Amino acid sequence: SSDPYPNTLVVVRKYQRDHARLHETLFQVLKCPRSDVTFAGKKDLVAETFQFCTLRGVSPEQFQQATKQLTSLRFGRAVRVDWLLQKGDLAGNRFEIVVRNVSCISVVGPERK
Repeated sequence: SSDPYPNTLVVVRKYQRDHARLHETLFQVLKCPRSDVTFAGKKDLVAETFQFCTLRGVSPEQFQQATKQLTSLRFGRAVRVDWLLQKGDLAGNRFEIVVRNVSCISVVGPERK
């Protein structure tokens, strides 16, 4: 019989890595088609971000083995799921924005007539 939970869900922590490069890295180390690595959307290039990712037909054990050498990325616990993320699935995300090392600036609005 087929596995009722054939896919894997994992949280990816990335920093200064664009979405396309992350996607490419994952499908290369997993040796799977691009379409088997799915995200709900794209994240900021520069910021540290945490992003859900699903992997079609990849077990948590296969994922952990394949990603051992990826020292520039961190991953949460991989779990089996019976669904795949699609773009827009995580609508309504909340973000915490931290601004560091900012000098005092002045904001000038449009001239009024």
